Amino acid sequence: MGLSLAALGQVGKPSADAGSVPTGSSASAAPTTERLTAVYLGDSYTAGAGSTKPSEMFATVVSAREQWTTVNLGRGGTGYGATAGKEACGLDYCPTYREMIPEAVAADPDVVIVSGGRNDRDVDAALLEQVEATYADLRSALPDARIVATSPLWDDDPTVPADFDRLGDTIRAAAERAGGVYLDIGQPLLGHPELLSPDGVHPNDAGHRAIGESIDAALPAQ
Repeated sequence: MGLSLAALGQVGKPSADAGSVPTGSSASAAPTTERLTAVYLGDSYTAGAGSTKPSEMFATVVSAREQWTTVNLGRGGTGYGATAGKEACGLDYCPTYREMIPEAVAADPDVVIVSGGRNDRDVDAALLEQVEATYADLRSALPDARIVATSPLWDDDPTVPADFDRLGDTIRAAAERAGGVYLDIGQPLLGHPELLSPDGVHPNDAGHRAIGESIDAALPAQ
């Protein structure tokens, strides 16, 4: 069974993939490299909806491959302009990505990955301004962090929203203006119903792996 809405609304904490420091003789025998901290902002996909456990979420898949410590601030039903309540995210109010920036800053991240947009159905001037402001504010608040944006993700429904390309172009421009990178990962779930959970909307464990692997493959070497 997928993760509960209450779980998807919890305040982000480092996941179990966080590195541990060896003790005793092993600590002196081999030097350790401190893991970078990656904060994930996004919607229910980012929060892990449809996965069976935290280790199967696409955010955790990416962090495991990159050897990062995960702070997952994904919230169901949210977007660049979209907010949500208990039905979608398990909390009375779940804010936009821009409104989540203070929580991201509190985690003192080295990397911030923003992945969302499917809940932003009305791509108008106000939404595009929110996208611009999100990345400008992220850079202002985290001047030294690596900022990564992904293209908006869709499910297996062949009717991909017509304005996804426009939204993606705006995300790309805003992220790059903020000194970040934009990953166009396409639609890993499209044409693959076997990658969806029973609700037909959210990725199952295999779908989360497909998304995570697509993101990791697109990340520039650093």
